[in-house]
Amino acid sequence: MTEDCSALTLMVQEAVELAHALVTSVAGKRGIRVLFIKGPVANIQGLRLPRNSADVDVLVDPDRVGELVDAFADIGWVARLTWEGGHLMPVHAVSIINPQWPCDIDLHDRYPGFFADQRVVFEEFWSHRDTVSIATQPAQCVDAIGNALVIAAHALRQPKRERNQAELLYLAKVLLESHDSIERQELLDRARRLRATETLRPFLDQLGLPATPRDLTSHERMLWTMLVSDETRTLGWVVELVGSPIRKLPARAFRALIPTEEQIRAIHPETGRGAFAVSKARLKRLRHGARSLPPAFLGYLQNRRTVR
Repeated sequence: MTEDCSALTLMVQEAVELAHALVTSVAGKRGIRVLFIKGPVANIQGLRLPRNSADVDVLVDPDRVGELVDAFADIGWVARLTWEGGHLMPVHAVSIINPQWPCDIDLHDRYPGFFADQRVVFEEFWSHRDTVSIATQPAQCVDAIGNALVIAAHALRQPKRERNQAELLYLAKVLLESHDSIERQELLDRARRLRATETLRPFLDQLGLPATPRDLTSHERMLWTMLVSDETRTLGWVVELVGSPIRKLPARAFRALIPTEEQIRAIHPETGRGAFAVSKARLKRLRHGARSLPPAFLGYLQNRRTVR
């Protein structure tokens, strides 16, 4: 008897590993350069305590991300809905999903914390790429030094989270015990080329690496400081609304506070069925905004005064 493959259910970790092979295949057929970051690659490189991943992170040649999204659309993967506003920095990835797969694939054209031009960032990682085996297939990835920089940048976006603090401590321990001073100096040199020494300074301090000249503009420094401190994820809307022309302010404020049903369900997939559930989710969002907006606005004013 032939088994009905459509009835098979992938476990998340199986899907994550197979999705690496899928990305390699789809991108390879079109000659699109991709590099896997974080996730299973970090496990293989020994940069974190082994754990399962819930999605796949891929750094893509910035000039060809749209082409790769279209290629995945041909095989049933669609872009997950995201907010069009309220971001302190440009959206750094397109998340694509398929109802038959229990994991997202995040296609990055940049990575927060690296302020060099996105093409410079990609070429820097590409020039030091490595290959690992995932799902018995070769997968091109950033090398261990590059992935350490990515993991550190990810953790430092939310430095107060206990898991992020633990990951930074473990990563620093690995680099101090298993990598020599020449490799750690290489890490610092790459951080300079990526314009990331300021954003990564807490991690570089853990490694005992020397301070370097500032590599951010005052505006970039302010945005990064806001991003790091924005635990409620509200500062992005404050920055957008403060910078909006008066004639556009009402519409943008309404969009921030009263998302469409499609947006509500994308951001809060736990929302129940029916109009009542959507209204309840909107009310919860309004209450959250009422609590978080005043401190976010004060934080915005403070950052404008203190970051130079």
